[in-house]
Amino acid sequence: MVFSGYKHIWQPEHYHGDRIKPPFFEGWYYKLVDKDKKTTLAIIPAIFKAKNNPHASVQVLDSHSYKTIYCRYPLSAFTAGKEPFELIIGNNRFTRQSLELDIRTESRRLTGKCTFDDLAPWPIKRFSPGAMGWYAFIPFLQCYHAVLSFDHKIDGSLELDHRKIDMNQGKGYLEKDWGRGFPNAYIWLQCNHFKNPGTSFMLSIAHIPWLNSAFRGLLAGLFLNGRLYRFTTYTGAKVKSLLIAKEHISIILQDRNYRLQISARKVDTGTLYGPQGEKFSYCYDESLTSTLALSLQKTGKRNKTIADLKGSPAAMDINGDLNNIT
Repeated sequence: MVFSGYKHIWQPEHYHGDRIKPPFFEGWYYKLVDKDKKTTLAIIPAIFKAKNNPHASVQVLDSHSYKTIYCRYPLSAFTAGKEPFELIIGNNRFTRQSLELDIRTESRRLTGKCTFDDLAPWPIKRFSPGAMGWYAFIPFLQCYHAVLSFDHKIDGSLELDHRKIDMNQGKGYLEKDWGRGFPNAYIWLQCNHFKNPGTSFMLSIAHIPWLNSAFRGLLAGLFLNGRLYRFTTYTGAKVKSLLIAKEHISIILQDRNYRLQISARKVDTGTLYGPQGEKFSYCYDESLTSTLALSLQKTGKRNKTIADLKGSPAAMDINGDLNNIT
């Protein structure tokens, strides 16, 4: 079971793996976009516990080269502070409010420091502690998810392979996953670059093992004008339509009050690595420069369009045996 007690259920940013037996992984996803939207970075500190080949790592994907930096560390180089949250892997330090990087391989390097302000996490409530809702209390799920900030400001600078990146007045996004492994099929979208300031969207549709069966899980949130519109399995929302082409997806979500139409186009990808059982060699392709269109409607006797939105750059993954979710 992927369960370490209820201590951190209401603090999803914290490390959950202290008392969990392998196989187990936990990864934090920091997305950084500069002010002019010329550079997007996905930075993923992680830990992987297994009988063979346990390790910590930091991965980096950038929107220019789409060549992954994968820097591996022994478990002894991993430290997770508890109050407040702090993660140290080698010479790299991560918190909710900042990151400090000194990532070096034989051919690549990323150094520098960024700070974050005005974070907007998925609300934490007593019986719905974050994005997972009441599913956060289920002790046997394959994978858990948290949205630690839909949107926040960035200040600082980085140097990637001798190229300086000014991150002042940039925008960030922060989430995490932990469990035994990634779903064997999933769609993931994220964007917080829309015309309306503060607007952010994330979506995950995934194959969820459940006891001796499985179901198609839905987790989506649109943060618009200070309000979070939730479309999730636990709120009763449904995937009414899902069409997947080679580079394009079209999705319609609906609950009792709202309908959300989603159209996304994948542009360029790079390879990241993730966990599956006892191995950390699962390859998945992620785009950091995709485009996204959303239409939110109020349903009822008279449908009313609340917002039509276009976003870019958007992050996008479509991976696995998609027959399990279509």
